[in-house]
Amino acid sequence: MKDIHEAIKEKRDTIRRIQAELGVLEEAAALLNGGSVSHEVRVRTAVLATAGARVRVERNRAVHPMKGKVNPKSSVGQAVIALRESSVPLHIGEILARIKKRGVVDAKKTSLFSTVLKLSKQGRIFYKAEAPGTFGLMEWRQTKAISASLKGEDC
Repeated sequence: MKDIHEAIKEKRDTIRRIQAELGVLEEAAALLNGGSVSHEVRVRTAVLATAGARVRVERNRAVHPMKGKVNPKSSVGQAVIALRESSVPLHIGEILARIKKRGVVDAKKTSLFSTVLKLSKQGRIFYKAEAPGTFGLMEWRQTKAISASLKGEDC
């Protein structure tokens, strides 16, 4: 017969595993119902038990509310706005001129160029156009690729 403490430990492990699974399913249901995962939702890491494997206790950490987003008040956010308004790739000097024209941010050319170049190399937000120092938005490339695939062309 099992020791009572061992039985209690097994039941608590089972409850933790089920709670972790339930949390993941609730987040998935919220996303499927048109909701989004907000900063209040905790990301859960759970390993499902397999034959003979131990269950890892879930680890909670807060999700930053701006994760994956660009602050529109930042120089990068203003660069995105300037590019969207133009709808064509622009030279970094022209992007900076449009930002200063809006008067929202006092951006430095070297800092903005460095950040935009870094993000373009990572394949995030911007892409580097053929002309030197010219950048466009990745969303344009994705739209172009989708429309080309619908037409049956290579992009």
